[in-house]
Amino acid sequence: MGEEIRNKQVILSNYVETSVKESDMSLRTSKIQLKIPSGCDGAVLVKNLYLSIDPYILGRMKKRVLYMSSYTLDSVSMPGMTAYVGFFEFCSPKKGETVYVSAASGSVGQLVGQFAKTVGCYVVGSTRSKEKSDVALMKVDPLKKKMGFDEAFNYKEEQDYNATLKRYFPDGIDIYFENVGGKMFEAVLNNMRLHGRVALCGMMVVPLIKEEKITYVEDIAEGIESTPGALVGLYSGRSVGKQVVVVTRE
Repeated sequence: MGEEIRNKQVILSNYVETSVKESDMSLRTSKIQLKIPSGCDGAVLVKNLYLSIDPYILGRMKKRVLYMSSYTLDSVSMPGMTAYVGFFEFCSPKKGETVYVSAASGSVGQLVGQFAKTVGCYVVGSTRSKEKSDVALMKVDPLKKKMGFDEAFNYKEEQDYNATLKRYFPDGIDIYFENVGGKMFEAVLNNMRLHGRVALCGMMVVPLIKEEKITYVEDIAEGIESTPGALVGLYSGRSVGKQVVVVTRE
């Protein structure tokens, strides 16, 4: 039958109206059978050791409806929502504006580029390949031929990002959908137009942290029972650094 254990959960008791309160959450304990269902060969049981307390959680605790126009995004789930909200809600695109999308062949980037084309923007995307050029074309070509980007390039083949961006955007960039960070991000900032907008979706390249020139601080709370307090602390300014909850140390 499997081992019976006590499972603790933090449950949303009330939708958040303004600021989040500990009373908006409650702790629930239930008994469950710890077992792998029959017929699931190769399956594993996963034990959560940590919880990441992040700002985006507040949005999921509020009761609201997001208007999605005529786009159907169920098939792409979170990438679709990320692309839609990041581009339309944060960047407010206008017809005729110039848009640059990094990591454009990724799950989010490819959608951003196509959304931009639907509103009449000029769109350039970049991707990468460490392989020889014919393999790189397999990633670059679909951006133009299948997804409708106006231009696309493999940034691994470019030596001077500033010069590259000036080539594709001689009058500057209105909107940048950021997915990579690093030197590319620096070059984009040098080529932004007045009143330009940047959506920071991902920063895959963080060289200063890799080189240990930056200290990464974590604010650690012990036990799942501390989750409501940790979340409230995140929004009230009590936490320092990245907020984490240790569920168990075993």
